[in-house]
Amino acid sequence: MFYWRVSKHNPSERDSSGAKMKQDRTSPPESSRLSESEPLTMEAYVQAEAAYVDTVQAFLRESDVDEVRVINPTAHLRSKVDPLFEARFADIHLQDDQLVDAARIADICSMAYRSIIWCMLVRRNRFFVHFGYDDCLYIGSSRPCRDAVRFARQQGLYVDECVSPYLSSSDARSLFWTRKGELTIEGEEELVSVSLNQLRMLFGLSKDHPVTGHFTLSERHAEAVGQWVSHAIDLESCEYYIAD
Repeated sequence: MFYWRVSKHNPSERDSSGAKMKQDRTSPPESSRLSESEPLTMEAYVQAEAAYVDTVQAFLRESDVDEVRVINPTAHLRSKVDPLFEARFADIHLQDDQLVDAARIADICSMAYRSIIWCMLVRRNRFFVHFGYDDCLYIGSSRPCRDAVRFARQQGLYVDECVSPYLSSSDARSLFWTRKGELTIEGEEELVSVSLNQLRMLFGLSKDHPVTGHFTLSERHAEAVGQWVSHAIDLESCEYYIAD
């Protein structure tokens, strides 16, 4: 795989951890402040968004990918009367592992850029887009995508080789549990010798899903998981989930 970080911020202005040393405004302009003099106007924000969305589509085309899986979608609270929330977003209801085609990908990218949602877009072993902080896109492809890199730079974006911090560094997953009604983790046990494919089958996930996130155990999962761990699963007293 080839990996890139795409951003409007110059990589030379980042420290060794990847954080920006020069602080400027990157978040969406708030609706109550659109009329004031701000470093980032709504017009400039939408123009920057178009560069990001068009860049994602350029990488998709060169990767020969026309549909992706939505992974770990998380909705951020934003009022539907907010100018950043357009009518075209109202009918988009994303679920984990949902397959979406090219017609929807642009809108999903816009929603992520505007902090309406967060998610990852994935096509197994071929392509991914991770939406990071500081207006960063982390893109991976099985192809070098030289034309897409050139296109992004023509849009005024910086592109450098960088592995996404959102990529799981290990296939190991663990079982966690808490007492019912409590938030403190009471115990944890690694799922030794349990493959990601076994977990995909357990939770009904596609082969594209990287099995990242939080998967709650129900009664139908308990018997299988009980064979993988030494802990005696007690669904009456505890709540269980598998996570990376």
